[in-house]
Amino acid sequence: MRTAPHLCLLAAALCGLAAASLRAAPSSAVSMDLAPMRVGEVLQELLVYDNPAGSALEGIHTKTSCKCLEVLACMPRVGPNEKGWIEVRLTPDEAGDFAYTCQVLAAGPDGKRAAVLTFVLNVTVEETEAETRGTGEGRLYVSASELRAGAGPSRSPLFVDTRRANVYAEAHIPGSLSIPLHAVKTKGFLRGRRLVLVDGGWGDRRTEDACRGLLQRGFRSVAILFGGLNAWSRSGGRLAGRLISPARLARISPLEFAAARGGRWIVADASAEAVADADLLLPGRVPFTPAQTGSGFPVELLKRKLAAGGRPVRVLIVTADGRNADAALRALAALDECVVFTLQGGIEGMRRQRAMTVAMRAPAEARTYTARDNNAGTNRRPCSCR
Repeated sequence: MRTAPHLCLLAAALCGLAAASLRAAPSSAVSMDLAPMRVGEVLQELLVYDNPAGSALEGIHTKTSCKCLEVLACMPRVGPNEKGWIEVRLTPDEAGDFAYTCQVLAAGPDGKRAAVLTFVLNVTVEETEAETRGTGEGRLYVSASELRAGAGPSRSPLFVDTRRANVYAEAHIPGSLSIPLHAVKTKGFLRGRRLVLVDGGWGDRRTEDACRGLLQRGFRSVAILFGGLNAWSRSGGRLAGRLISPARLARISPLEFAAARGGRWIVADASAEAVADADLLLPGRVPFTPAQTGSGFPVELLKRKLAAGGRPVRVLIVTADGRNADAALRALAALDECVVFTLQGGIEGMRRQRAMTVAMRAPAEARTYTARDNNAGTNRRPCSCR
């Protein structure tokens, strides 16, 4: 990821999340150069900005350049000398060199909204290779049920566990090999085997990129175990090692979830009472009680997504503080083709992680913005999907 001179951009560790921080001024902008993406790939970004003004920014709204860039959540008010943030999701639908924009608007003294700043996301979008478009044996993911039924790339597979060695020692699939992700491509003896990569199971972009890279390097068949050991254990698969509980396998940290939120997730909120700012921290969440095992949200939503998507989905159960999630976990255990995780620390843990991410941003002066500056010195253009 490249950083423009006027932008201080810090990538969060182990996380596909990027953030930018700037001093907001009327008609100002910040330009972010993103890593190349593929058509249909999903990337989630946290855009952070400072409000150095002596008055608060009220009635904040956003406007994006096209439907490929979606605003998931934004702070409706940012006080004087405070930081504001916007969470966006980018899903390019065509190949090319693009400049996607997101305007931040706030209400003025007369009540009318005016642009405060503009984020410009520059990215090269590539066509998805034929062998990784999600069909046939070259697709990226294979489910635990397919593996246990011996279908597709699961015929006589060799499991390659790319997690840390100490985590592998705690629990792994019998007969699997422990190999760091970056080293798999150097193992010539694996080229002719049907490989199934095992990672944390929450949709790590690095594993997906490595899977594509192995296919491009001539490896015979490579797929990723959807849901990792969590899904394998739920489907009845055997585990070896210093075995840990299924509840431990299903646990995901706020940082890991932040890195994985671009995927197909349903967030089920099993909190006993309403939690402040929950919608900001987890946009799209649905309320859920363990009694809703046959109907209601999120069960009906799950069934519709499974029927429409033709592939498994991930479910995240959250509570206020991460406790008392076991009942909800058991309530969803009977649903086929979904993998259920619980959020470590719950909504409060997500709040702490978000505050830490925002606090780490160092302010940088934004430059004066004009429309033609979007693509200065490049062949980038707005997306045509408007």
